[in-house]
Amino acid sequence: MIQNGITKGVLDQKGKVIAEITKKNYPKLRRLIFKTEGFDVTGGMKHKLEEALTMTHYGLKTMIINGSLKNNLLRDAILSRPIEGTLVK
Repeated sequence: MIQNGITKGVLDQKGKVIAEITKKNYPKLRRLIFKTEGFDVTGGMKHKLEEALTMTHYGLKTMIINGSLKNNLLRDAILSRPIEGTLVK
C-alpha cells in the first residue's frame, strides 16, 4: 500500500525521514508525531500511521511518500524503485 503526503515520509524532530516504523518502535516514535498544521482531509500523519499499522495485521506493508514530487508515485513507488519515504511494516 502507498500513502501520499506533503513530506518525504514520517519526519523526526529534526526533520529527517524515519526510514522504518513497526508496531515495536511506534510507541517510542508516537510522541514525535504532531497534529497537522492547517486543514488535512486525510486525518494527518498520525492517522496514516495508525491505518498502516492496522494493515500489518494482514501482512501488508505501507510506504508513506511525498506524493507531490515528480515521479515519486507514478514511476518510482509503483515500480518498487528506491524512494525516500517511511516503510511501515
